[in-house]
Amino acid sequence: MTDGQADAAATVRNVVRALARLALPADAQIELLDKAHLPSDELALDYEWSISTLWRAREAGLIDRQIEAELRRIDRDLDSISGPERDGLWADDALRTHPVWEQVRKRAHDLLGTIRSATGFSPPSEDAFRDGKFD
Repeated sequence: MTDGQADAAATVRNVVRALARLALPADAQIELLDKAHLPSDELALDYEWSISTLWRAREAGLIDRQIEAELRRIDRDLDSISGPERDGLWADDALRTHPVWEQVRKRAHDLLGTIRSATGFSPPSEDAFRDGKFD
């Protein structure tokens, strides 16, 4: 495996982990964030970081433009609830009940299946996240 292929594979693994965290039920997300002493916006920041090198995975042929478009769509969903005027949408109650969060969870869940089929990269289980064993 060349360095470029290894970097592309690392990008896909990072994207899959970030998507898996976004796909978790709200209570599991809240539990994980509390356990790590992180604010809820860490879900979006982690996701944003994970997709920052998507071009590597696309150039290596690991993801196609359709997958990339869906990844960008989730990013836009998260952007739609960002900003100081929307701070309330990052509270625990909003994570549990706001329609955008439900939409993000569903899109992330569905996209994980697509990526698994296309690349063979599987998401960590909810228990793996709880145990801190997801690398």
